[in-house]
Amino acid sequence: MKESYSFDHEGVPVVMRVGDLLEDNDPRAVGREAFLEPAQKAAQRAAGTTAAVETTSAAPGERRATGTSGKAARRS
Repeated sequence: MKESYSFDHEGVPVVMRVGDLLEDNDPRAVGREAFLEPAQKAAQRAAGTTAAVETTSAAPGERRATGTSGKAARRS
């Protein structure tokens, strides 16, 4: 799965997340092929990438960005 999505299946909300695996004939995949990719391709992509690591604090005198706004936080 290359992109998360959600839908109702027989009246029940279903959330499919990046990394979830489905069989080719799974009814939850029908009509949602744009969100999917072959498992081998997903594994190769995951093996070739590393997660970004956020530092816990800024160096002395630097401001550290917080949240998703991209603005630097003020130090007290």
